[in-house]
Amino acid sequence: MVPWIVPICQIKLKNIIKVVQSTGLTAVSTICDQSPTNVNAINKLYKETNEKYNKEDKENRAFGFEIETQNTFISFESSSLSSLVYHDGKVEGRKEILGTKDKIE
Repeated sequence: MVPWIVPICQIKLKNIIKVVQSTGLTAVSTICDQSPTNVNAINKLYKETNEKYNKEDKENRAFGFEIETQNTFISFESSSLSSLVYHDGKVEGRKEILGTKDKIE
């Protein structure tokens, strides 16, 4: 992966969401195909949001990231969901792309 691609992807995603917001619409969710570039860009946006909340001494309880004051959730395309592994009737998997290693249950 080329190191300069992630910041460009992150900037483009932020700008697209800002443009959507400027029209009066709400960008409720983004769709991630879990490619390394997209995952890294999403991780950086999520980290920025957590840093903002930490500075305000608050907890980010959302499953996503914030652009301006709007929370944007992360969705996964269906073919990416096949990377989840089933154990004892529970789904464990890819929550680590959001900066934690918690199980998805």
